[in-house]
Amino acid sequence: MSESRVVDTDKGWRALFDAVKTMRGEQYVKVGVLGDSSLGGMHKTEPDGKASPLTTAEIAAVNEYGTKDGRIPARPAFRGTFDRLREPLLGDFAKLLVEALRGELSTEAIFDVLGMKLAAEIRKTITTGTGVPPPNAPSTLREKLAHGTTKSAKALGATARTLVDTGAEIAAISWALVRGGKQGEATYLAKGGK
Repeated sequence: MSESRVVDTDKGWRALFDAVKTMRGEQYVKVGVLGDSSLGGMHKTEPDGKASPLTTAEIAAVNEYGTKDGRIPARPAFRGTFDRLREPLLGDFAKLLVEALRGELSTEAIFDVLGMKLAAEIRKTITTGTGVPPPNAPSTLREKLAHGTTKSAKALGATARTLVDTGAEIAAISWALVRGGKQGEATYLAKGGK
């Protein structure tokens, strides 16, 4: 009787399985002016030198959603940018995931790339092109011109652009990897808008 042998040739299955195991668990990247980051928590300084009672993250939320009384209209720079980039970001994610499954990229690197890209695009939405509608009210434009703005904000066209005053909100746009679901701990992958 002839002897049979079974040869188990691993053609990458174990590595693939190990890569998938490292990706398990709830993880996501959050992008924006993050209230639990040092930049999102900073208090904006008013033109008269006084500290604002609102944090940079709270001011960003007011700008994004507007106020109930309608005095400040919604200017959805964050949601608008994400909605515009949803499909390209999903395509990028798929490509990066393949690299991660090959062992060429970590999960953290995937979120870092996607977070950095979305943060940069949000900054670009605010600072270039036609800006985020609706335009500033004439009274807001007069206020910006009367009090002046910081040098960096002037470079971004603060006197005419919506969502640009001192530059604090733009500088505070960052991203963080969150592990462990909604209540998980954030690992900040980047800080600010450089």
